[in-house]
Amino acid sequence: MNRLVGADTGTGTGGCVPTGVLWVLVDAPYDNPAMQDRYPEPGRLENFRPGPGRGAPLRPPSAAAVQRAALLMTLALGAVVVTGGAVRLTGSGLGCPTWPHCTGSSVTAGHGVHWVVELSNRMLTIGVFLGLLTTVALVWLRRPPRRDLRLLASGLLGGYLGQAVLGGVTVLTRLNPLAVAAHFLLSAVLVWNALVLYRRCGVQPGPSQPVVAPPLRLLGRLVAITTGVVLVVGTLVTGSGPHAGARVDNRLPFPLRDIAQLHSDIVLFLVGLTLATVLALRLADAPRSLQRRGHLLLVIMVGQTVLGFTQYFLGLPSALVGLHIAGATLLWAAALSFSLDMWQRPALGDIAAVHAPAVREGGISVAVSEAATR
Repeated sequence: MNRLVGADTGTGTGGCVPTGVLWVLVDAPYDNPAMQDRYPEPGRLENFRPGPGRGAPLRPPSAAAVQRAALLMTLALGAVVVTGGAVRLTGSGLGCPTWPHCTGSSVTAGHGVHWVVELSNRMLTIGVFLGLLTTVALVWLRRPPRRDLRLLASGLLGGYLGQAVLGGVTVLTRLNPLAVAAHFLLSAVLVWNALVLYRRCGVQPGPSQPVVAPPLRLLGRLVAITTGVVLVVGTLVTGSGPHAGARVDNRLPFPLRDIAQLHSDIVLFLVGLTLATVLALRLADAPRSLQRRGHLLLVIMVGQTVLGFTQYFLGLPSALVGLHIAGATLLWAAALSFSLDMWQRPALGDIAAVHAPAVREGGISVAVSEAATR
């Protein structure tokens, strides 16, 4: 069966880079029934687009798919913070005593429980990195392109690569407490970056609009900033405490009792500030969703405070310290979300439709989008 097939590239038939529109001339009768729905009738010259499974170009990812990927990355980065804390609390920080290899010239060779813990954490970070690459690719393939999303995704990728290098510095300096603190704080920045990316994926581009008055927005920012200060001082407490991550002597020079007292004072101030903000939102009749976010933040904060005092007076047992690290990560994300919720952008239509409720009319499920109900 003789056919003349060309590709329309804008310069005529036979171009080098096809655009997906093919010109096909069939000169002979069909000799394969399976081809009858793929090619035009004999003797006709026409253009057609290949259907599914016939070399059709891939569709760009939907906004909902990109947002789901960003959410998974936010959760994964939070999990990496917790597993990194587990490495330190089990004394496995030097289970792989070098970097980027584990021992000598091998990436995986080693022995003992500490080696297993540290190597497992490294493998997890590689898996998260692959997921991050996928998320970045989805953001860049998204149509229409969004400059804000691309900047956030690129920043997330650059920060994660920097985190890998900083992790290597931490190992090569034999768990210097300042390097360990920087490692944790960069993880907190990455969680913030991923959270903002997730939220931006579900809204339209452009400037955001405030939902509360300026004094309330200022209180929200102060809550987020103070939470960040709590994290910074918390790393100093860790660097002065007994959980160095391995048998090393490089501790910070602060007396543990004094730096822990400073940490608790800032935490108590944060609790009072958050309580005042929540009450102010209630008096101002702020949106119910924002008030609920404030209540959730306050519950997490009080729980984290009680856990912090408990672990200190029990002599900093590893299990409670690990829970405190997980709680700090959750608190950070909740404080950021609370502050960001004081601003809003219009939701994307396809995202609203995905999350819209379904109603039944005559036995047919109908998705009601937010736009349709306005």
